[in-house]
Amino acid sequence: MKSNSENSLKKNEVGTMQGIFQSLSYVGPAADVAILLLGTVEFALVASPLAIIVAWLSYGLFMIMPYEFSKYKANAGSYYAYAAGSTKNGVFGPMALFSWMGENFTGQAFGILGLSAFVFAISTYISKIPYLWVVFAVIITLYMFILPYLGIKISTNYMAITGLMEVLLLIVGSFFIIIRLGSANSLRPFYLPTGGALGGFFFGVIFSIVDFTGLGTVTTISEEMKNSKRNVKKSILIAWLLAGLALIPATYALVVGWGLPSIASFAVITRSGVVSFL
Repeated sequence: MKSNSENSLKKNEVGTMQGIFQSLSYVGPAADVAILLLGTVEFALVASPLAIIVAWLSYGLFMIMPYEFSKYKANAGSYYAYAAGSTKNGVFGPMALFSWMGENFTGQAFGILGLSAFVFAISTYISKIPYLWVVFAVIITLYMFILPYLGIKISTNYMAITGLMEVLLLIVGSFFIIIRLGSANSLRPFYLPTGGALGGFFFGVIFSIVDFTGLGTVTTISEEMKNSKRNVKKSILIAWLLAGLALIPATYALVVGWGLPSIASFAVITRSGVVSFL
């Protein structure tokens, strides 16, 4: 019979850096730029950077819950454990559990779709090869299974390295575009629209909130984290700041780089490209 230590999670395996990028890996800022910004720009148009800022601040309010709960409970059940522990007889625990399971299943599909869109952006020739997406889907699915199987330290270290590279790539790329634009830069993307455009702006905000989904997933590794009651909340805060730093300049660079007068064509052209890929 195995001892309790053999059946329990390993303590003190990961630190704050791994926790930060556990969250950011689920957010997938590069995939957001490749896919989800399509919905934001389609509705918010020129004001898309402002829509992203409002969504980022709104999601920061959502993060108050895991930030506060993490001070009292370190549990791999994450939101499920919080909901069960804070309600009589754990009545809301199963509801949170099934919601969390569904989100995790769809999250994997989003990752595969995000890489597919990225590949299409690199080469339209590749997209013409029939059923190539099946090969990508199988390889990525196996990869996403094998990496966590190797252990939490290996998988989270991998996420920290690649996640940092992803964020730096977006930040450097965004500021490179912004600097190259020179006098074409404008404060107009940060003005709140008026009249009929205001409704579209708030639709853009709703779409943009999804860009930050996953910032609380560091709570899923809280049992394996060093000094979790301090480091989980630090990880949530820093991941939230990095997500904003990666996505806000990228959205601005996309909108102004495409051209403010022609921004309405962005969604039409991008969607037709993605559909032809799929």
